[in-house]
Amino acid sequence: MIALSKSESELTGLRILRGIEYFETLDVAEFRKALLHHHADWCKVRVNAADHSLFNKLDSLGLPYFISSVIFKNEIIIGKEHAAAEIPPDISIELYDDSQQKELTSLIKAVAKEPVGVYYNNEMIDRFLSEELEDKINTAYILSFSHNTDAAKYAWLLRVNKEPAGYFMGFARGKTFEGALYGIHPSFRGMGLARVVYQMMLKICAENGFEKFENGVHTLNYRSLSPTVREGVVPKAMYFYVTVYPFISFAERNCKAVIKTPAEKIMNALCQTFENSVIDLSWRFFATNALNQNIQITISDPIRMKQSSVQILFATNQKQEICGHGIIRLP
Repeated sequence: MIALSKSESELTGLRILRGIEYFETLDVAEFRKALLHHHADWCKVRVNAADHSLFNKLDSLGLPYFISSVIFKNEIIIGKEHAAAEIPPDISIELYDDSQQKELTSLIKAVAKEPVGVYYNNEMIDRFLSEELEDKINTAYILSFSHNTDAAKYAWLLRVNKEPAGYFMGFARGKTFEGALYGIHPSFRGMGLARVVYQMMLKICAENGFEKFENGVHTLNYRSLSPTVREGVVPKAMYFYVTVYPFISFAERNCKAVIKTPAEKIMNALCQTFENSVIDLSWRFFATNALNQNIQITISDPIRMKQSSVQILFATNQKQEICGHGIIRLP
């Protein structure tokens, strides 16, 4: 369902997870179980917008979340015509194998300076990440598509007259190849290279036995949507890009223990202690599983952490497994 993103986690010191595939619906119980199992701090998933109960499900998680964008999921069935596509002679590609890391890193920085998509500001991320660190995370994520380190991942450098002009990448899932992202150096934009990138990806798919190509494009990224549709890779569904913030590992490292006591008493005590604060429903979801148990609660120290909120974890007595989590915002 979800997996740890090693490059992002190592750079931030947080446990950042991503959905392995598109979610057609959100199974709240399984998703919550996976978050707790992985001690997730952030988790990024793409959920089908046709799930009309999605926001009720997200609310029932009792965790902060953010909709960063809306994505079209596009796909096309690979045919013989894709293998026959003719690529202009001045354009070439080469498979990324770590030896071109310096060159690819330079391209990533150039592309990031002049983004073409429209994205919403995320205050939660801004509190933890500087712009410089965000750039490092983006770079590390793209560099992780080395076929040398992961046989399912592929990245290519795009060259025009042997000059580095862009990159594109994706990964294999059975007989489907999923395009992850691509970037064109600002100096080479306006030359129709985005369309050539799609032609090349489809040609690669045809030559390597893939039966379907799919990718996700942000709905406001019209510069990507145009070449996508022109090459027949058309939208089939729409997905919300959701980031959930359990901050479990973060809270575990910054918490102090509090006496064990029945769950019901803890709930009453919290309401009294933080009477003048805004109390998120996030800490309440544990009660359905632990209301009749004695549990141990740990509360973060907001002064030491310089935070405007208190992180709370609930654990059972028997195995000390986390059964709940929450946030109380201070006045």
